[in-house]
Amino acid sequence: MLPLSRNGLMDLSIENQNSGNAPYKLPSYVYGVGLESLVLSNCIFRPPCSFRGFHKLKRLHLMQVSFELDVATSSLWMPNLERLSLTLCSGLRFLNIYAPKLLSLTLLACGTDPLNMGPCMDSEKLQIFSIVSLNRQDKAVKLTDLLSSWPNLSLLILGRYFLKIHPQAESLPTRLTRLRYLYLWDYDFDSKDQLFALLSILRSSPNLKTLQFLMWGQMKKGDMEVDVNNFQEPDYGTQRLNNFQTLQINSFCGSRAELLFIRFILASAPLLRKAVLLIDTSVSESQSLKISKELMQFPRASPKPEIIFEPWSIERARLV
Repeated sequence: MLPLSRNGLMDLSIENQNSGNAPYKLPSYVYGVGLESLVLSNCIFRPPCSFRGFHKLKRLHLMQVSFELDVATSSLWMPNLERLSLTLCSGLRFLNIYAPKLLSLTLLACGTDPLNMGPCMDSEKLQIFSIVSLNRQDKAVKLTDLLSSWPNLSLLILGRYFLKIHPQAESLPTRLTRLRYLYLWDYDFDSKDQLFALLSILRSSPNLKTLQFLMWGQMKKGDMEVDVNNFQEPDYGTQRLNNFQTLQINSFCGSRAELLFIRFILASAPLLRKAVLLIDTSVSESQSLKISKELMQFPRASPKPEIIFEPWSIERARLV
């Protein structure tokens, strides 16, 4: 590492992937290299007190990295950083990353120590944002705060624990006119809070093209003994999804809430090309038949939408 650091090293990847290996502590002299790309796996990030950030860095991808910071090294200035991805990282509570040119930010399963989002709010150029947690957050991040400074988002991935908005807000404070792709991880159709948040995003995203629900097994099974037209429908209003084209629901169970939402989409999207419903393994063949018959009766704003109704599989459940 020492001779590499002295010879114009620009791209560094350390993949300490074996789970049995102890985390690798980066040598102090690595922090003084003019890196443009840094990828770390199963490492310890403990910079010297003089470290203020990688000023040339454009890409930072960290997986299972433990941050060991003090007050002097908690604020990192990265003026050229464009892509930041943190997966299964710890020790983020005091980490402040200033990256005004940031285009993509991904936070996946980083536990109960979420990154302080305050400095990232100045990243007005942000186009891609993903945040998914496997655990309920002590302090839920509200969308009205999270998205207020990012009007240029084109792709958004949200986990269920971040689908919170201020109760009095019918729409987001920022119009997401460039948002084209929305992915919701482990969404619960029976949660009023999550439904309210989703409707607020839809109202604020007039050019949304694709919506996908990334679910891996539902808690509730479909009950098709009652006609869906007799259900009390959520207040979807008269909203039109004039640019909406693709809907996909993974682990679809045919619950009442799911069917009502699909009916809303079919009736509100005149350009809808495809609705992919991947049936959960818990749904029986007889239930599937009842669900498909119910779907065929829903009114449609689009002249010829393709409705794909088939069993769930990993291959079909990928991002569209």
